[in-house]
Amino acid sequence: MAAALDPRGALVLFSGGQDSTACLAWALARHAHVETIGFDYGQRHRVELDCRVRVRAALSQAFPHWAGRLANDHLLDLGVLGQLSDTALTSERAIEMQANGLPSTFVPASPLPPPSASPLPSTEVAASWRVYRHSG
Repeated sequence: MAAALDPRGALVLFSGGQDSTACLAWALARHAHVETIGFDYGQRHRVELDCRVRVRAALSQAFPHWAGRLANDHLLDLGVLGQLSDTALTSERAIEMQANGLPSTFVPASPLPPPSASPLPSTEVAASWRVYRHSG
């Protein structure tokens, strides 16, 4: 007998890449209602963002029992972040290794917006939602 689905909604921070797609599949297997959210901060490598809609459609087609659980997709335009800093992620400059050993494209917790821009639900709403992001 299959386990009962969690009635709380799930919000998956979804870039369209491998890790967040695995996280989305995990949430769809466990929740009755799953929404996705992505952040467009003007990154120059948009391959993952451009794949988001196709990946969601492919999951619904390959796993029809998930189609009814997969709800709204939200893409937030945070392009102003790219205007605030000069990084290899948002400007046409060479990707270099930094003194700390990380490439100039490294962004800690990259799927998450800064706390001041967080679109995550208020405390009252959060009690009925689970928020997932990949930790890789």
